[in-house]
Amino acid sequence: TSSYPYTLDSPNLSVHLTNEGIQMNNTDMFGKYEPANKLYFDEFSQYLQDTFSHTQNPLTLSSLIAAMRVVTSPNPVNNPNSPFSLLPHPHQGEEGDIGFELLGIDFMLDEDGRIWLIEINQNPCLDAFSERHKGFVRKLVEDTFR
Repeated sequence: TSSYPYTLDSPNLSVHLTNEGIQMNNTDMFGKYEPANKLYFDEFSQYLQDTFSHTQNPLTLSSLIAAMRVVTSPNPVNNPNSPFSLLPHPHQGEEGDIGFELLGIDFMLDEDGRIWLIEINQNPCLDAFSERHKGFVRKLVEDTFR
């Protein structure tokens, strides 16, 4: 999340560039709104309920995750514009070894509840800036190598 309230009129780029590398340089504001500028599923679910439960099509975490899966689907039938549709699956090297990549996929939720793919990071940051995040990163790495 951002260390500053969002506004289009702000000259402060930290309002718009929300990755940790930018945000943690704002030592006076980093973590002001959420510890380590992170929202976790339980907190985000509560935000969705508080913000969108009164709308015609209430958003839930499961509906957003389903939308994210469609956006990132390598299957051209599900998503003909998928950034992953040209990748061989699984990745097979010259020696026949099968490998993988850990990608960081960033989404944005707009005020109307639409999900937008912002970027795909080939080398996502695995630094942990809070105890809760340390546990999350540790589990991610363990589960990735299983």
